[in-house]
Amino acid sequence: MGYYIEQRGTRFFVLAEDKPKIVKVLRSLPHRRYDWVDDNFHQLTDIHEMGQAWRWQFDTDNDGNINDIWFQGQKLGDEETFFKTIAPFVRDSSFIEMEGDDDERWRWVFKNGQLYEQDSKLVWGELRIA
Repeated sequence: MGYYIEQRGTRFFVLAEDKPKIVKVLRSLPHRRYDWVDDNFHQLTDIHEMGQAWRWQFDTDNDGNINDIWFQGQKLGDEETFFKTIAPFVRDSSFIEMEGDDDERWRWVFKNGQLYEQDSKLVWGELRIA
């Protein structure tokens, strides 16, 4: 079955010089079965192929920096493992906003080399004449 998720927004940045470091740390993860991840990711050497193996697409700018990321899957898998592993290389205040199939919204936020999860809260504004 699983929990369906959809990306709602993002602000994400990684320096070009850190892309090989991301590949290296992901390749060093323990050899086990990760949910919804290509089992052969340990053999990959390209950052874009690595992202695809984890169901994420990286976009780059003209300088080779990663300036965006997009979810390519349907269900929540081992995203926290992926993001915790790459967090030391992601620019502070980067975030990925997600929504679950139960209408819950949250953000994965990167700060000081760590991954944080931020819940959302709906707040109704003032009543005004329509």
